[in-house]
Amino acid sequence: MCRNFRNFDDFVDQLFYVLNQPSLRTLSGMDDQVKRALNNYYCNPNIDAVDKRSYFTTLVTKYEIYLKKLYYLINNEELPASEPGRTPALSDAKKAFNCLWSLRHSSRPTR
Repeated sequence: MCRNFRNFDDFVDQLFYVLNQPSLRTLSGMDDQVKRALNNYYCNPNIDAVDKRSYFTTLVTKYEIYLKKLYYLINNEELPASEPGRTPALSDAKKAFNCLWSLRHSSRPTR
């Protein structure tokens, strides 16, 4: 299965490339929070369990915004909501990326 994934350095480079790109004002502020959370969660040897849980929660909650930013960078437009007049949600972001949406019902081990 590892042959289907990028190596770790490439993954980190791409992640930070997206974080460092300017985008919509509504998506700003997430970048520094994600960088700080990643740094503390993975690189801080003195972090206690409560802080580690807090940083993990930050990463999970910012995933939706990260996907919205990625969508914007790819399509040069804001992620549309599934229903008019509503704010796009995580489900809208997952549907916008076939590779994520197909994970739910996939039986292929390479997805």
